[in-house]
Amino acid sequence: MKRKSLFVFAGLGFVTAVAAVTVFTARYKNAVGDLFMQNVEALTENEDSGCPGGQCTTTYADGGSCTACCASGQSPFCDSYGCSCI
Repeated sequence: MKRKSLFVFAGLGFVTAVAAVTVFTARYKNAVGDLFMQNVEALTENEDSGCPGGQCTTTYADGGSCTACCASGQSPFCDSYGCSCI
């Protein structure tokens, strides 16, 4: 009986671990995809903008937004916490 319980708990642990990794991977891929799209949009916006280093804009869930317009030699960085030039 103890051996059967051990196999049941090991199986449940394995299934839980696989589910956790799957959820983490799905969320991580989405975050990376969003960041990639922001970078692509920033690059296309910079072609005609007055920001020689680049520009990025982020819109928050509450409707607010921020924009970073960078000088030459700096790169724009926008995420869910704000916008800055690095």
